[in-house]
Amino acid sequence: MCQASRVNRTMGSGGGGGRGAEVVGAVSRLLRRSIAHRGVVGTAGFILELAFNRRFWRRAFGKDGTAEFDANFGIDTRASLLQTEIQDIVNPNWIHGALYTPTPVERFREMLAALPIRHQEFTFIDFGSGKGRVLLLASELPFRAIIGLELSQNLHQVTLRNLASYHSETQACKKIDCLLMDAILYDVPLEPSVCYFFNPFQEPVMAQVVRRLEASLEAAPRPMFILYYTPLFQHLFATSKYFREFRATEYYAIYQSTEGGLSPDSFVPEPGVRERLSPSR
Repeated sequence: MCQASRVNRTMGSGGGGGRGAEVVGAVSRLLRRSIAHRGVVGTAGFILELAFNRRFWRRAFGKDGTAEFDANFGIDTRASLLQTEIQDIVNPNWIHGALYTPTPVERFREMLAALPIRHQEFTFIDFGSGKGRVLLLASELPFRAIIGLELSQNLHQVTLRNLASYHSETQACKKIDCLLMDAILYDVPLEPSVCYFFNPFQEPVMAQVVRRLEASLEAAPRPMFILYYTPLFQHLFATSKYFREFRATEYYAIYQSTEGGLSPDSFVPEPGVRERLSPSR
């Protein structure tokens, strides 16, 4: 069951004409807000970055397991072309947010399979949970609890609908909390944790989140793993005295807290994890 903070209902999309007007209005609001914060030149750079963001277009329309995963469970975790879902954010940190791009299914399962942990002892936290795909994939393993943090009310609402629609005979964790909040204000539970990032925000916010994780480890040293897909700002972890690299590939990096954890050479998978994360699921 997903517990969420109370939010107002979003407006329905209506018919085709209404949807078109909604999209135009959302794009117009985005441009006005961007100009107000970034200026004209900064906004032009933002538009060019979007236009040439091959990662976004590949994730939005490429073969990343989205269509099959969504179809199998009757949910919607795909990226949308105009990103109208994120235009509702009123928090000033919206300017440092990133486009919603779902994590490829098999790549995330590969990352989970690399963790040398007893899942029952760890809480899984997704920073920037979007439409909830990672929360659902993580729930196939018996984590102590699963938590998603999202700043957009619209994406948060999609997550709630997806969680209500999702039914899997192999779901091992049903304690999923969805929090509508700014990640820089979140206090990580003082217990072993797995924190997931897919570049949910730009470096100014990411740096604040990492400092908050460091302060938490300083106050209560404990095992913590960082799963970082396409790690644009991995230097924030690589230069931290509180983390050390556990594994790195072309696609992702995994860090672990310097207190607790295991070396890759001593890794013995928990029984049944490989089977739960097999591509056929």
